[in-house]
Amino acid sequence: MIDFALDAVAVLVSVLLLAGLVAFATRRLLNRHGPETPSRGTRGPISRMVIVPFALSVVGFGLFAFIAEDVVSRQPTELMRRVDRTVQQGAQWMRGRAGVRVGAAILSHVMGEGLGILVPLGAAWLYTTDRRREAGVLVAGIVSAWALSGVLKLAFAVPRPHAGATRYAITGYGFPSGHTLVATVASGLVAWLAGRGLRSGTRGILWTGAVVLVALTAVARVILQAHWLSDVAGGLSVGVLWLGLIMLMVDRGPHAHTGGRSAQAG
Repeated sequence: MIDFALDAVAVLVSVLLLAGLVAFATRRLLNRHGPETPSRGTRGPISRMVIVPFALSVVGFGLFAFIAEDVVSRQPTELMRRVDRTVQQGAQWMRGRAGVRVGAAILSHVMGEGLGILVPLGAAWLYTTDRRREAGVLVAGIVSAWALSGVLKLAFAVPRPHAGATRYAITGYGFPSGHTLVATVASGLVAWLAGRGLRSGTRGILWTGAVVLVALTAVARVILQAHWLSDVAGGLSVGVLWLGLIMLMVDRGPHAHTGGRSAQAG
């Protein structure tokens, strides 16, 4: 119980430190680029191109570092390990509902193999609407996310909740969740690219849809016993980190202000 309380305090302190770091960096960036910052009530270029991606990257990295520390130690008294067992017990009730299990399986396939069809279709649409650079960003971002998840799984080599004999070692590893990681990057990129140049309300709807889709994907993977909660939490944190880095590199690149709708940061 004492170890659990200490871990909970460590989480709280880590979150506060991350929030403080993001706030400090944001203030420094805004002060540094003060002349470029527009009047009150509007968003300036620096907030659109740096602040949000930077915050996503910092928060994603911090959360992954904390989760990975608990996962690597593999001590049953660690906070994430305790939460993993509790969540799996609660998921048994949901697995008993046929409709829930079928829905989880369908969503899992859509956000897994289904992306092999949906991503090329989305990229083709962007390409044919003269948004070729954004099409490349979408494909490169998602492919790199898949590759990153594979590298991390091999590096951590954490078995799935019910990993049996597999043909390839990587398929028996679950940390971080590849489905959750890729879903985060894919949904985030779609919301970001589709919302560039649109009203803030429309962008909010797109981002809300992305968050809901990622959350449902993570829950589905836990219900199917393909992952521990720590696996999907790790996948989410790495996905947020990777998404932030992609956004930062794209909007700070040499062509950030050229080419159709991509000229409008969002």
